[in-house]
Amino acid sequence: MTGFVVKAPNGEFTFDEVPDGVTLMEFMKSSGADVEAACEGNLACATCHVFFTEEVFAQLPDKDEFEDVMLEFLPGVTETSRLSCQLKATDVPDGTVVTVVE
Repeated sequence: MTGFVVKAPNGEFTFDEVPDGVTLMEFMKSSGADVEAACEGNLACATCHVFFTEEVFAQLPDKDEFEDVMLEFLPGVTETSRLSCQLKATDVPDGTVVTVVE
């Protein structure tokens, strides 16, 4: 289990425990954080775009080529952008601040 903070358009959410096996996108949506995720995690829309600090980004699992392609065409992409549907919530290190892109 891990704890982190989500900064979303509808506020800031602090989580102390995260269940195993769910994606970051699924967890944020079920917890009330405003993340669109129009395709429900099928890697078809990129509306679950989030970003991290460089330090945290370096600790995350690598992106696959499909996630890279989706991110390539998004406005507001940074070097530390990810799609939250492609990360397990437990991949996020303790104390991380996850920022949902508006």
